[in-house]
Amino acid sequence: MKKVLAALMTVLMVSACGGGGSGGSNTAEADKLLGNFKFVYVIISEYTKKVTLDAKTSEKNSDGEDIYSGYDADYPTYSALAAWSPSLSKYLLVVQTAITGWYYDYTFVIESDGRLTGCFYLSINGSLSPCYALNSTTSHKYSAGAWGRTGAVKYTGKGSDEAESLLRETIGAPSGEKAGPEVAAALGELEGMLQAAP
Repeated sequence: MKKVLAALMTVLMVSACGGGGSGGSNTAEADKLLGNFKFVYVIISEYTKKVTLDAKTSEKNSDGEDIYSGYDADYPTYSALAAWSPSLSKYLLVVQTAITGWYYDYTFVIESDGRLTGCFYLSINGSLSPCYALNSTTSHKYSAGAWGRTGAVKYTGKGSDEAESLLRETIGAPSGEKAGPEVAAALGELEGMLQAAP
């Protein structure tokens, strides 16, 4: 009887505190998205992408989680959106490229020491490449202000070259793990929001 009462009390306490359900924003997890992110991954060559997320928007994803906005640190005119996905237990981040309909998509976990583990996907018109694993030694989250916004494109004219190089390598690279339908849908939702943004 004591075990039944203890279990009932736990359920009541979790419900009263707003936990245990879906549809609400998990602020503690979502706020970890504010800051600077360095993603390092190998397709055939090694790539590094630096992204700054510096604002919480008024929008929410279909899980009811806050959407965060930012930009590609090397190409600041390219926007980025990110969110926590409680159903996937991962963060999702989508970055514009120089080519309409192409995105750099990331699913990842932020480890306690700031390291990032997860996947990079090249998304072309909603079709995802296989997962290319993030290098968990060099992929890292940094505090806000770790690098500044220049206000101008760092490598003028190179954005489309970078995207096309990634495409060429994904065609020739060994196939990795495919994204499941839940991951593809969650990333697609962020891509749609980014595309619709003014």
